[in-house]
Amino acid sequence: MISVVAVTAFSCIDDEINKNPNRTTYVDPESLFTGSPVSTMMTLNSAGTDFSSDGLQPSVWIFGNYSGQISMASGPYPQYGSDGKEDALWRNFYLKCVNPLVAIEKMKGDDPLFSNRVAIAKIWKAYVFSQMVALWGPIPYFDACQGIIYTPFNSESDIYKDILEQLKINADALNENGDKFSDKKDPLFNSDIKKWQKFAHNIRLRVAMRLTDYDEAEVRNLARTALQEELNAPENLINSNAENIFMNFAEERASRNPFATYTQNNTNAEGSYPVIHEQLLMRLIGYDDPRLTVFCKKATYKFKNGDYLGRPSTTRTPSGIQIVDNPHSNASQDYYSFIGNEFASTTSPWMIISYPEIACIRAEAVYLNLWTGAKTAEQYYYDAIDAFSDRYSTALDMTAYKNHWGIKWYTGDAPYDFDNDTIAQLYAAKPGDPPDKITINSTGMVNIYRDYLKISHCVLSDRPGENGSYPDANYQRIVMQHWMALFFQGIDAWTLLRRTQVLQFTPVWNPDKDKGTVYTNRGNFSWGYLPQRLPYPGSELSSNNEVAAAINMLDDRANSIQAKLKFAKPVLGSEVEILPEYPFGVSFILTY
Repeated sequence: MISVVAVTAFSCIDDEINKNPNRTTYVDPESLFTGSPVSTMMTLNSAGTDFSSDGLQPSVWIFGNYSGQISMASGPYPQYGSDGKEDALWRNFYLKCVNPLVAIEKMKGDDPLFSNRVAIAKIWKAYVFSQMVALWGPIPYFDACQGIIYTPFNSESDIYKDILEQLKINADALNENGDKFSDKKDPLFNSDIKKWQKFAHNIRLRVAMRLTDYDEAEVRNLARTALQEELNAPENLINSNAENIFMNFAEERASRNPFATYTQNNTNAEGSYPVIHEQLLMRLIGYDDPRLTVFCKKATYKFKNGDYLGRPSTTRTPSGIQIVDNPHSNASQDYYSFIGNEFASTTSPWMIISYPEIACIRAEAVYLNLWTGAKTAEQYYYDAIDAFSDRYSTALDMTAYKNHWGIKWYTGDAPYDFDNDTIAQLYAAKPGDPPDKITINSTGMVNIYRDYLKISHCVLSDRPGENGSYPDANYQRIVMQHWMALFFQGIDAWTLLRRTQVLQFTPVWNPDKDKGTVYTNRGNFSWGYLPQRLPYPGSELSSNNEVAAAINMLDDRANSIQAKLKFAKPVLGSEVEILPEYPFGVSFILTY
């Protein structure tokens, strides 16, 4: 685990080396490494405290909205706009996370007495870049932080090929009898070589899975080979929640979880707190998910669907549409269900990679015939659900959940009848209920849980759509569990959604138009769906002449958040039908 106390130790070094991304000043190479993992996790998950001086938009809020897991009302990002905070995100990645690692390679790359520590720095750098390339696509990689004024950008393909190679060769290069960091200089594993090797193999597996349907055959084939290599060596993978890798926090004021610090320091600003997203809540409640009380708290008010209410990314509605009984009308943020203490307390850890995620990758790999495991895809799927039983501080019994309609592995059971909002596999009437009362979950819901516009819903389709374009039910089940495993890992969850595109979410109506977010305008309707990337920041556009070549590598050759990256599939819902019999006359068609 990473210890957050390293932030204090790093601050003086940080001032020296991070004034310019193309400048490195000689300092102790061990101390250089200390801050990079901490800075990386703060950049990925910041709640706006540690990097407030840099103007860093709280990352957990941006990517929480993008992933459909956490909703934040303020700022332009829920409306898929931008206010320039990408500059701070970009700057922190290069200055605070990558630059120290490059400096270590320059200073000690040829020193045999430092070989383990250099390999560890390269492994962490590969992880950092695996996140960055998933955010922007082409980025400066091979020449990053090398003192080049106009730093060239590298293609996604070249970056991914090198990341897969670096993770493998540096994991293999580590020697248990070799050099180690001094005490407390390695905030992640304290120079436990076996743990660093395991970390490298698990990140390599994650990246390989991301690339198994990549646009270019060479990368796709390399990824599939890497996937099989990692899955065929289970001893190198996380096989229990005891082996999860995370950033740890403590009760001491300087070492608290920044998300908790933000809420504790802003007790009069509950209206701005992040809350559970409607898209996640509908899937938790709709299937009697035991994780409901772990992920979020009961709301202050009572609602038709129980004690919880999730907020969509934005409560905007299609132009000219009036919604009867809209639960979000005039609702402030404190009207909704806040994030659970498992994630929002002073000591709540920030997960990097976990056993449930690895279990889901195993299930998907078998299901897609990318790997032949010892079990069937169905068995691996149930293993993945069982992996949640001891994932959190509160033990969860997942038995009933695994047998719930829509979660149980689909083998040809009666599908959900969307025309009549019923299903053949119904819950028995509760004591005292009329014998003919039908419900679809234990809270007594008669109809499926739909979003406030009645467009998206919790049902994982058990039958093909009329146009034959719906993904199959069991693949949706696997992806949904994977998505659940990545709660509060916003970038990872968003990356999964972009890669698979099988979970249908409600679009954002009338989105901000400054970054190319609108797919089309039809009649009174204007919408944007899932963003595909972050735009290059204004500072890079104005200072690096090479960025034009990078934009030219993108799918639509525009610095748009809807430019599809090469690991991703086209966005769901990019086509719509205007059908008067549907709620509000809008029906989204899944397209690939």
